[in-house]
Amino acid sequence: MLSQTEIASMLSTASTRTASDGRVWRDVTLDLTSSGGTGLTDFALSVDHTVIPWSMHAHLDLAAPTNASIIQTCGSVYLSTTCAALSAHDVTYNTGINTDDGVLITFSDLSLSWIDDEAPRLERISHRYEGVDQPTVRFGDRTVVVVEDLIDEDTATVDLWFAPNVGAVGDSNHLTTSWNAAFGGWVAPFDTADHLAGPGAINVSVRMTDQRGNTATHPSEYGFMVLPSMPEVATLSIEADQNTTLLEGPSLAGVWEGDGPQFSFQVTDAGNRSDLLALVDLTHNGVTTERAAAWNVSVGAYLATWAPGRESLGAWTVEIRLSETTGPGESDEDGLVIGPDATMELVDRTAPGNLSLTVPTTHVLGESLFLSSSWSLSPEEHAIASLSVFGPNGDEIDVKGTLAGTSTTLNHTVPASKLVEGLHRIRLEVRDEGGNTATPVEANVSIEERIGVDGTLQTNRANSTTVEVIWDFRTDESTAQLTVHLDGTQVHANPVPEGGGSVALDLLTAANDLLATGAQQATLSVELCHYTVDECLSNTSVLDLTDLQDLGLEGTCLTDALDGNATDLMVCQISNNGLRPVVLTWATAADGIEDGWTLTLLPGVQRTLWEANPAFTQYNEIHRSTQEWAVSWSLSAAHEGGPSTILQSGEFTFIPPQGPDEGEDNQTSQDDGAGSSAGEAVWVVLTVLVFVVPAVVSLLLVLRMARKQAEGSNEEKAFEPSFAEVSTSDVSTPVMTEDPEAITYHAELLEQGYSEEDATAYTQQYFPTFRA
Repeated sequence: MLSQTEIASMLSTASTRTASDGRVWRDVTLDLTSSGGTGLTDFALSVDHTVIPWSMHAHLDLAAPTNASIIQTCGSVYLSTTCAALSAHDVTYNTGINTDDGVLITFSDLSLSWIDDEAPRLERISHRYEGVDQPTVRFGDRTVVVVEDLIDEDTATVDLWFAPNVGAVGDSNHLTTSWNAAFGGWVAPFDTADHLAGPGAINVSVRMTDQRGNTATHPSEYGFMVLPSMPEVATLSIEADQNTTLLEGPSLAGVWEGDGPQFSFQVTDAGNRSDLLALVDLTHNGVTTERAAAWNVSVGAYLATWAPGRESLGAWTVEIRLSETTGPGESDEDGLVIGPDATMELVDRTAPGNLSLTVPTTHVLGESLFLSSSWSLSPEEHAIASLSVFGPNGDEIDVKGTLAGTSTTLNHTVPASKLVEGLHRIRLEVRDEGGNTATPVEANVSIEERIGVDGTLQTNRANSTTVEVIWDFRTDESTAQLTVHLDGTQVHANPVPEGGGSVALDLLTAANDLLATGAQQATLSVELCHYTVDECLSNTSVLDLTDLQDLGLEGTCLTDALDGNATDLMVCQISNNGLRPVVLTWATAADGIEDGWTLTLLPGVQRTLWEANPAFTQYNEIHRSTQEWAVSWSLSAAHEGGPSTILQSGEFTFIPPQGPDEGEDNQTSQDDGAGSSAGEAVWVVLTVLVFVVPAVVSLLLVLRMARKQAEGSNEEKAFEPSFAEVSTSDVSTPVMTEDPEAITYHAELLEQGYSEEDATAYTQQYFPTFRA
């Protein structure tokens, strides 16, 4: 309450001013403090007994509590403790002008103007999405950055930069914001893929500008991690190898058929991630097969392969799964869509292929017919096959089949008894276990009477002297001509009947001419020929004749002093262990008078040969000791007509002593005589010449004279020799029957088994005058 005195004092000191209407005014300043509360309400000033015209210009200073009350009540703009309001109002009198009553001045409906010189004050920054504060953000996700100040000054301008520092408006990393009352701040929605090259940390810098231009800058005020994109199957493609065919539908819902199919599954991630675990689940009849798909750099996708077998025929579903092996461990279990990502049906609609039937065009009547067939199958495919034979009238005459299996061949021999003359039809049918039947293949074969010869012709060396010719043939004739040649010379020719048979050839007879030439081998040529057509079976081989050319002689000879000055020239036991007869030839000459014999020693025969010295039978002892004489001898062996081999030979010359010193000369002559011998007995045996031990030699009997012959008669019987032919020298001396030694010797030879001819010949060797 102001008194008149207080007013007068105030007016006396007040400064004056002249208004536009000419009136002079004094300005009085009143400082009023309202302490009635903190609320901003109407308030009044009461002036008593004021009779002068006046107006009021009020300046209000709001105390801090009042200012806070305004902020709390209005809930609007920025906080300021120095805000003021200006108002100019004329004084309102409640009793009219110039009244001297008390005056009540009322201030109402104040108009306040804020004085704002402070920058906006940042309260916090965060990112939000779908009601979640600071959610996990992945590369490619959308999120919202929210900027809040202390008093929600919605007229401010807020700019963001995804960078460590505040940049310029319009930069690539610059974002503008807008006020969003629901969020209670300025918001900037964005897609991480639009502002980041990939996963990683993101920095947020802020600049806030209020309506009066007050600005606050906050570099790197906020940051958060952007994780790799969520695993998400982007694409799936199914490819097959060249042997697998897509029969129906698209590749993700198709019907496939293949011979050992090979599939590949290519999967990509929506975020092009290559660090995920990719799996392909293949499900058939409730059973799931899991195939891992590894990242393939060259393809740029996850790649899995699958090679199903025939047991996998049927319907399959395909599901792709992508999952993280690190970090949050998120996964995409549904793949492309909810439900199977793809469907596959594996079928076998192809029958066995490459049917082949091998049948001769013509076949000889009377022989079994061999059939062979083949086909191809898919891996692990099973099939049933049959071979049918139809006769000339169309009736099925024979059939052979197989059980279901993986074999791809079927052979069959049709018995000759089921075949008749005429055209026969052969049919091959194959069907797999799925019922797919291949187109049958057929072939015709004409069963005909054979014109010519057909069969086998062989030779076999049965032993050293025998060759077998063996045949088994068919012909339209009843017989065929068999011809055998040895070194080009025909040795056998004869017709032989149809069928099987053989003939044995004696080489000793058939190859006699060849053997006579000394041949060691021969070419054997055999032909079996048709009579009317130029068709033959032939066989050629080489025969070894070495065994037949071997003399095969074995024997023993007494070698004590067998020389030309001895009674005997040869005492031997000889056996023919060869394959052919051997001709033995004995030849002697005494002073030019030749003598000898020839005999044939058959295979397996053993002979005892004893020959006297012709000089001893021709001359007596006196003559032999006083007269010069010479003797030569030889024993040779040969096959008939073949080359000869000397078995034993020698010669001896005796020169009697000359001059007065007869004894010395005689000794010298004896030495000279012995030295003039052509040598001891010489033996040549072509095969094996066996000399027995002395115990065996003692069994040989040296028949030098009848007395010795008589004493050894018992031992001589063990050899039982026999001569085929013996030739002796002519003897002109008359038989002296009164010679008892000759008679006794001849008789004992007969007792030993010698023939009359041989016994006489042996006796005459020692007793030339003997006659039987």
